[in-house]
Amino acid sequence: MARTTYYEHKFHIPSDREIRRLLLSDLVADIHQRSRGTYGMIRISAALKKEHDMIVNCCAVLDLFTRRIVGWSIDRRCEAALVNDALTMANNSRRPGTSTIIHSDHGTQFTSWGFTENVRNYGLMGSMGTIECATGFGHGEKQFWNGMVSLTD
Repeated sequence: MARTTYYEHKFHIPSDREIRRLLLSDLVADIHQRSRGTYGMIRISAALKKEHDMIVNCCAVLDLFTRRIVGWSIDRRCEAALVNDALTMANNSRRPGTSTIIHSDHGTQFTSWGFTENVRNYGLMGSMGTIECATGFGHGEKQFWNGMVSLTD
């Protein structure tokens, strides 16, 4: 295998289309099966819009030094698995040192046993903003959300 192929595969960042396909593939298969294989693209699209509100949660780990998203996760439920997946991706892509700080809010997914255990296992220092502090995540949050692509378009 060529070195460029290896690194391209290792550091591959999924496109918006790949993310959308992963999120919707099970739903599309379910609708197609319930229609006994009679629904095509147009009817499946209509059924998706009618049956599912398509609300998804996104957790992203932002490296403040490079201003890059180094880990992310998308799920329909906002649970500990969502933030653990993003943290694991960030750890695998950056291999942070022991002086690296992970800052979060006081959401239940960030105070869960699994998340705090992962923070310890990865050698990170946990930090949380003050409760109900409106300025806790001002650094780049607006630019990040303005750059997000709608997953249902």
